[in-house]
Amino acid sequence: MRFTYGVTIVFLLSPLFLSANVVRVRFVEGLSRGFLVLSSESGQKIGDGESQQVAHADRVETRLTIRFTDGSLYDDRTTFSQQTVFHLLTDHVIQRGPSFKISTETLIDTLTGQVKVRYTDSHKKEKMLQKHMALPADLANGMIFTLVKNLDPRATQTSLPYLAITPQPRLVTLLFRSIGEDTFTTDTLHEKSTHYIMSVKIGGVYGLVASLVNRKPSDTDIWVLTGEAPSFAGWRGPLYGEGPIWKISLISPVLSARP
Repeated sequence: MRFTYGVTIVFLLSPLFLSANVVRVRFVEGLSRGFLVLSSESGQKIGDGESQQVAHADRVETRLTIRFTDGSLYDDRTTFSQQTVFHLLTDHVIQRGPSFKISTETLIDTLTGQVKVRYTDSHKKEKMLQKHMALPADLANGMIFTLVKNLDPRATQTSLPYLAITPQPRLVTLLFRSIGEDTFTTDTLHEKSTHYIMSVKIGGVYGLVASLVNRKPSDTDIWVLTGEAPSFAGWRGPLYGEGPIWKISLISPVLSARP
């Protein structure tokens, strides 16, 4: 997911209170495919989505695509490794259409440190930005759904760096904290889930300005089904900074009747 704020903020807390900035592989990722629905905060459906994942010997490739009813598109293709710890390799994100304040296409390559951003400015002119950055090894871009399943359950809070696009790339910090358990139900089943709050922390002058003008990013709720096979269960929050609160829920495809 992509946010549009910030600079790096550093937390100096005890290791048990705030885990080190790596997420160890507790559950190895494999082949998967799922479907989701995107709705507004009031519950109105505004888009359909699909998540696909393929695991290779040296990398995992994922793709999250959301097509909005107004024609907008969110498309996130991510490649990462999972040897002992999760490590982002590349993240390619396209977001365009009336549901987004600006249209952007972003490519992050942690192996080369190259960051490319193509965007349309307020005058509808397309611009290209390319820069080399010293990217943290534990960058969370494109991997939030995966990382949250593997967070250390002993840690009260976990912080991870995230490259936000404003469209100027800036490092911010994602802070995850567990606030307890909720229950998801079907007709007959009741499943426990861990409820996480994800906050975007902005440091320095940018953080001060955002606080003064009340433009701090909204918190995001994320649910993970617990048990021997943890699974992403739900999302409630913005897909981008200053964006509206949207909900992501899992759905199952329905068999169409034969003609």
